Parts: sequence; C-alpha cells; structure tokens
Amino acid sequence: MSVQLTTTDHIGPGIEADPGVGCGYGFAVVDGQGCREIPGHEGEYRWGGAHHSNHRVDPETDIAVTAFTQTGETSGLDDQGKLRALIYHAFLE
Repeated sequence: MSVQLTTTDHIGPGIEADPGVGCGYGFAVVDGQGCREIPGHEGEYRWGGAHHSNHRVDPETDIAVTAFTQTGETSGLDDQGKLRALIYHAFLE
C-alpha cells in the first residue's frame, strides 16, 4: 500500500511543471506518456537529488536506474537523457 501511495499521482491535471508528469507522495509519476517524447512508460516514477543525481523506476519493463553525478551547473547538460536512451536501447531492442 505504501509503495502504491508514493507512486500514484495525487495532484491531477492542471498543475504540471513537466507535461504528462504528476506527483505522488514521494516521487514524480508519469501519468500521460503520450505527450512525452522520451523513452519510458506510464506509471514510471522518479526523483532527482542534489548535484544532478537521479533515481528512476519503470515497473512495466523492470528497469531501475540510480545515477549519481557531481555537478553544480546543469544547463545544456543532457547526460540523463543520453543514459536513458542507452539503457532503453540496450534492454528493449
């Protein structure tokens, strides 16, 4: 029950900083994959941390990734997007 509550959108449409992403009690939750152009599935949840670290879980594919980076400046940096594309290509192709 706790995992379900932390990974289910409780905000609903209308309050979106990132289109297709809602907010659970512990994670950002993908609730509308159709409007996103990055690999992943509806139900995926994620959270980012200090210095560009990131944790993502895609229950549909059983892919979980935790990436720790140490950088203060992230503008124009697409390391997370590139890592995501490589992982999905390696595991799903």
